[in-house]
Amino acid sequence: MKKVSLFFLVFCVSLTACQHNRGGPPAPAEKSSAPLEGTVWLLTRLGGADVDSAKIKIEPSLTFAADKRISGTGGCNRMVGSYQLEGDKMTFSQMASTKMACFEGTDVDVPLAQALEKARTFKIEGQNLILRDEKGTPVAEFKAK
Repeated sequence: MKKVSLFFLVFCVSLTACQHNRGGPPAPAEKSSAPLEGTVWLLTRLGGADVDSAKIKIEPSLTFAADKRISGTGGCNRMVGSYQLEGDKMTFSQMASTKMACFEGTDVDVPLAQALEKARTFKIEGQNLILRDEKGTPVAEFKAK
């Protein structure tokens, strides 16, 4: 009886192992996309160039609110405004910014504001937000915090 039980146990373990490996290793779990609203989006690229936030005291970022308001910083000055969505179309309006004198971060403030003016579409790919101009060229790219 012990030989049969031992054989049965080995058979079941082998069968389970074979069933598990039949299709190769399991596919890695795909990260779900971050929601546009309520996520702090950290600026990673601007106008096709990487943004080195290590050199900036305050990380350049944007946050979209459900009431269609936007707030953020270019690394020095705070900005606020509103945004409109229609499908993958996105435009910004009523943008305002503080005008503080900063020794760091000012090189991103103005280009980020200009990128938001040019933005016409957006796309979220996993944890990345890409804003594109009317020609489809990326003007700003962000990563979810």
